[in-house]
Formats: sequence, structure tokens, C-alpha cells
Amino acid sequence: MGHRQPFRGVSALVIEDESGVRDFIAGLLRIEGATVVTASTAREAVDYLRNAGPFRLVTLDLGLSDSAGWDLLEGTSPVLSSNATCAVAVVTARIDQATRRRAKRLGVHLIAKPIGARELASALRSL
Repeated sequence: MGHRQPFRGVSALVIEDESGVRDFIAGLLRIEGATVVTASTAREAVDYLRNAGPFRLVTLDLGLSDSAGWDLLEGTSPVLSSNATCAVAVVTARIDQATRRRAKRLGVHLIAKPIGARELASALRSL
């Protein structure tokens, strides 16, 4: 019996500036059947979101080298909030009460780093 691919047919964007973490998340999603595009900066992510979408799943790091990840969700041009069919998972090591409240207000899901492959796959499947 073959491996079940719960993300078959899903287009995903992984926004993460750390190459090891980015490759880990993208690789996991590909194994699960997703078509994955990766971005290492907010500028690159905005370009993909405007020109390569729509995406059904986006994973977002908050500490990008050129911008705070939150800026993609709110601010002067929130490119992620305009896509209601897109599930957004903020994958971060910085989760406190303020982060939880902000994520809830914006309708995004929080996933704590570090995280193992099974836990990440399970968390992403639940979106």
C-alpha cells in the first residue's frame, strides 16, 4: 500500500529565512504531496503571493531578514489577509501571550519551533 499524501494538489508557500528550516518544511510538504514554492525574504514572498498564487497553505516565519513576518498579514499592504482560501501557519520559536492574541485576531495558526517532522505534519494537516 502506498504512502497517503494528504496535501496532494495543494499549492504551498514556505516563507523562512533559515535555509535548513525552510528545506525541512518544504521537504515535508513535498513528501505529503504538495507543490511547494519557497521564499527566504518578505520581498520574495510578496512577489510569489502576487504572481504565482493562489496558495492554499502558507507557512510563515516571523523573523525574516528584511521584514517582520507580521507585515505580510497586516500593515499597509497585507498580501496574505486578502486570500480567504489560504491557511496560514506561523512557525516560530517566539510564542508568548501577545503573539497568541495577535495570531487569533488575524486568524492564523501558531506552530512552535523547534518541531519534529511528525508533529509538524500533524499540525499542518489540522489546518
